[in-house]
Amino acid sequence: MSICNDMYINYLKEKLDRWVDEKTAANHLKVKPGTLRKRRSTLGRDTNEVWHKNHGKVLYDLWATDKRIEKK
Repeated sequence: MSICNDMYINYLKEKLDRWVDEKTAANHLKVKPGTLRKRRSTLGRDTNEVWHKNHGKVLYDLWATDKRIEKK
């Protein structure tokens, strides 16, 4: 493998660790998954959590969420 391939693989691993499902995000934020669902349904995009719906599956961006929480 070349250095470029190794860098690209590390980049992909970092991106995959950044976007997680609802259960993993709830564990990371120390709340129940139902709490995340409730906040998402009532507040929409105005929540502290950064989320995106992709093919019916909700994914949370842990890095951006942590950054947004630190900012407040």
